[in-house]
Amino acid sequence: MIINRIRSEHVLKYAELDLNHLPPGGLIAVSGLNESGKSTIGEIVCFALFGRTFSLRPDEIVKIIRWDEPRGSASVDFSINDERYCVSRFLDDNGTQGARLSKIGDDTPLARGVDAVHEALADLIGFSFDEFIESFYLAQREITTPHPHSTAVKRMAGIAALERVTTVAELEIDHEHTSIAATQALIDDLETIRSELEFDDARLPQLESEHKAKTAEQAQERRQVAELEAAVALYEDTATRVATAIKPVADLSDQSSFQDWKTRVSALENELSAIDQPHPDAATLSPGDLIVFVQSTQARLEGFHPIKDRAGLYRDHLAYLLSERRERPVTAPDVKPLADQQAELSQDFDAATRSRRTARLGFTFLLILAIVGWALWGLLVAAADAQIFQHLSDWLQHTVGNGPFSAPSIMASAAAILTLGAMLWGLRSRRLQAKIGHLHHSSNDVETERRMAQREAEAIDHLDTMPFAQAVDALERMRDPAIGHLVRMCRRDAGAVCLDTDAIDTMRRTLESLASAQNTRLQGACEQMTHTASSVNANMARRQTELEALGKSLEQERERRQKVDELEAIIKGHQRQIASHERRIEARRLACDLIEGGCRHIAKMFNRDVRGLVSRTLPLLTEGRYEHLKIDDNLNVQVFSSVKRDFMNLEEISSGTQRQIMLAVRLALSQEFINTTLERHQFIFLDEPFAFFDQERTRAALQALPELSHDLRQIWIVAQEFPENFPFDAHVRCKKELDRLTWSATST
Repeated sequence: MIINRIRSEHVLKYAELDLNHLPPGGLIAVSGLNESGKSTIGEIVCFALFGRTFSLRPDEIVKIIRWDEPRGSASVDFSINDERYCVSRFLDDNGTQGARLSKIGDDTPLARGVDAVHEALADLIGFSFDEFIESFYLAQREITTPHPHSTAVKRMAGIAALERVTTVAELEIDHEHTSIAATQALIDDLETIRSELEFDDARLPQLESEHKAKTAEQAQERRQVAELEAAVALYEDTATRVATAIKPVADLSDQSSFQDWKTRVSALENELSAIDQPHPDAATLSPGDLIVFVQSTQARLEGFHPIKDRAGLYRDHLAYLLSERRERPVTAPDVKPLADQQAELSQDFDAATRSRRTARLGFTFLLILAIVGWALWGLLVAAADAQIFQHLSDWLQHTVGNGPFSAPSIMASAAAILTLGAMLWGLRSRRLQAKIGHLHHSSNDVETERRMAQREAEAIDHLDTMPFAQAVDALERMRDPAIGHLVRMCRRDAGAVCLDTDAIDTMRRTLESLASAQNTRLQGACEQMTHTASSVNANMARRQTELEALGKSLEQERERRQKVDELEAIIKGHQRQIASHERRIEARRLACDLIEGGCRHIAKMFNRDVRGLVSRTLPLLTEGRYEHLKIDDNLNVQVFSSVKRDFMNLEEISSGTQRQIMLAVRLALSQEFINTTLERHQFIFLDEPFAFFDQERTRAALQALPELSHDLRQIWIVAQEFPENFPFDAHVRCKKELDRLTWSATST
C-alpha cells in the first residue's frame, strides 16, 4: 500500500494535521527537533490503520487524545494497485472507538465498526499490527535482531497459519481420545443392558407365524360372513325388484303398445337372470319355470320383429316416394318419388295448356281468313262486272301473274286452303284438350297415392306407441303383400298372446303364480344363509379372543426385539464413531507431521532468502565496507572483517555499523514479507534509523535506500536533521511551537 494523505484532529501533539498529495514513491523526509511532532506522524498512521500505537498499550490508547480534548480522529488515504481507499478512526475520552473503511468515490463503506474494519483491512493490505511493527514500521528505538520464533516473523515467513493449524490439530487429537473413551464406556453399558433382556431370536418368528395363520382364518371367516350378508341383501333386493318388475307386466292389456310389451317383459327377464347366481351355502335359486315362461313370452314378442323389419323396408320405400330420402330403395328401382311424378305431370299439363291455347288461336285466325276468302270468292262470282271487283280482279291477276287461272278460281283455292288449315288446328286443339283431361286425372291419382303413402308412413312410425292390436291391424292394411303375409302368420302363431284378451288374462295368472313360488324360494334361501352367517360370527368371536391374547404376547416380543435392535444400532453407531475418531486422529497426526516438515522447509527458505537480501543490501548501506555476513536459523548476524580475516559478532563492531547492519536485516525482512505475502508496492516508515550515523553514513544510506528494493516505493525517514541539500521527494518540517501542520506537494 502507498500512503496518499494523512489527516488527524486532536491526536497527540497536533490539534490538526493534514499531509496531502504525498508522492507515491521515493524518500519522504520528516525533520525537526526533539518533541516537534516527528514521531507523532508515524503514531497517527499506526493508530489510523490498527487503532493502536507502538508506544502505548491497548488499554492506554485514550492517551493518544490531545490534552483537554474530548475526542480525536485520524484517517489515512492509501492506494493498492491503483485503487484508492480511506480508513478512519475515532476515539473519545471514555475509550469508545469507531472505525470506517471505504473506497474513495463510493459512498457505501466496505466495513464499519472496529472489528469489521480490522478484519476487512487485514484482508485488504495483507498484514496486521504485529507484522507492521516487525517489517514496515521502525519505531524510535534500538534496532535489534528480530526474534526468529516471534509470531510476527512467523507470519512474515508464512508459517504462523500452519502452526496454528498444528495447534488446533493437536487439540482435536486430545478431544478425539476423550471422545473415544467416553464412547467405549457407553458401548459397555449398552452391552450390559442387551444381555439383561435375554432375547430369543426364534420366539418372535414363531409368534408371528401363529398370529398370521389365525389372522388369515379370521379374514376368511369375515369374507364368508360378508359374502353371506351380501347374498342375503342381494336376494332380498332381487325379490323386491322382481315384484316391482312383475307388476308392469301384469298390468299389460290389449291396449298396450308393442314397445310397452317389449320393455316390461325385457325388464322382468333381466331381473330374473340376475337371480341365477346362488351362494355356495344356499340352495339353487334359479327362477326355473318363471324365467322359462317369461322367455317364452319374450320369444313370441320376437316374432313381431320380422314384421317390423319388413315394415322398415316398406317405410324406406314410402320415404323415397314422399321425398324424405334421396336414395332409391332396392325394392322399387324404377319408381320415382311422387313429388317428381307430380312435377312431371305439372310440367306436361302446363305445356299442353300452352299448346292448346296456341291451337285455338291458330284455328280462330285461319277460320276468319277462310270465311273472308269464301265471301270474296262469292262476290267475285256474283258481281264480276262491278268496278270495285274489277280492280280487285286486276290486282290479283297482276299479283299472281298472267296464267291460266282466273281471279275467282284463285280466291276459291285460297279459301279452301285456309279452311283446311283451320280444320287441322281445330283437330289439334281437341286432342290437346283430351290430353289435359288425362293429365289432370293422373295428377289426382298421384295426390291420392301421396296421401295413402303418408298415412302408411305415419302408421309405421307409430307402431311402437300405438296399441299392439291396432298396430297389427294397421300393418295388415298395408299395400305391401309381404307385410300382409307376415301379419297373418303372426296372428296365427306368436302374436295371439298379446292380441287376445283371454290369452292376456291367462298369461297374467300364470305369471303371478310362478312369481309367488319364486319369492318363497328366495325367502327360504335368505333364512338359510342368515343362520350360516350367525354360526360363522360365533366362531369369529372365539377366534378374536385368541388373537387378542396372541397379539399381546407378540407386541411384547416385538418391543423386546425393537429394544435389542435399537441397542445394537446404537452400539454399531458408537463403534462407527470410534472408528471415525481413530481415522480423524490418524489424519491429524499425519497432517501435523506434514505441517512440521513444511514449516521447517519454509523457515529455512525464509532465512535463506533473508540472508541473500541482506547480502545484497548491506554493501549499499556500508559503501562496500562489509559485503559478507552470516545469518543463522535464529537470525543471529556475523559480519566478515577483512582486517581480522574472520567473521565477527555484532558486539565486536561499532554501534553505527551495528545499526547499518540491523537496518539492512530489517529491510530484508520487509522485502521478503512483500515477496512471500503481499506482492505489491509498499511504504516503509523509519523513525530515527540514523540516530548513531555520522553525516557520511547518513548520506550514503539515504542514497542507497531508493535502490534497495523495487517494491519498497515510498520510504518515510524521520530524523532531527538531514544532510544539507539532499534531494528528497518530499520534506515535511516539524516545529516544536506549532500544533497545526499542513503540507501538500502542490504547495511545496
